[in-house]
Amino acid sequence: MGRAGWAYDCLLQFAEHWVAPNGLHFNVELHDAGVSVYRRHDSGRAPGPFTIEANCAVSAGISGMLLQGWGDTLRVFPSIPEHWRDVAFRSLRAEGAFQVSAIRRDGRTVWVKIVAGAERRVRLKAPFDGRPVTVVGAELVREGKHFLGTLRKGQEVVLSAAEESISMEQAVLLIRASRAPRLGLI
Repeated sequence: MGRAGWAYDCLLQFAEHWVAPNGLHFNVELHDAGVSVYRRHDSGRAPGPFTIEANCAVSAGISGMLLQGWGDTLRVFPSIPEHWRDVAFRSLRAEGAFQVSAIRRDGRTVWVKIVAGAERRVRLKAPFDGRPVTVVGAELVREGKHFLGTLRKGQEVVLSAAEESISMEQAVLLIRASRAPRLGLI
């Protein structure tokens, strides 16, 4: 929906109030902060039934903030909160059998790699805010707000902001050095 702050708040509330340090989701609010009538009772027992699949939902939510592919269009970083200045992801799958990796540095997308899992047309909503872009590996044309082209199975295309130079390895080191907390939510 493009509502980055709202998506972030929902995930953060879930992680802070419903997920234990071991990653399990409990069916009660764990900290009695008043966000729910379902509260933990200190009876010396475990807080109640737990589920594992809820963390998959958190992962799916974060993935949706990083990459979306619907309506035959790939969208890189479609819903990133303002305070997530440096973000990177590697090899997320998107609609159309595309495997996508991307880097965002200082609040701006600087690098995108798309690998085709099948021969097909790619349509990428331009994530570079109108800045000049270098395209390597395939011929893509820019039409309005999109990059368009056809990729063969296994072919990759890399788009990078012309004034930027960063590798995925460098981006990962920067992000790991930032000591992002559990689930990357801060």
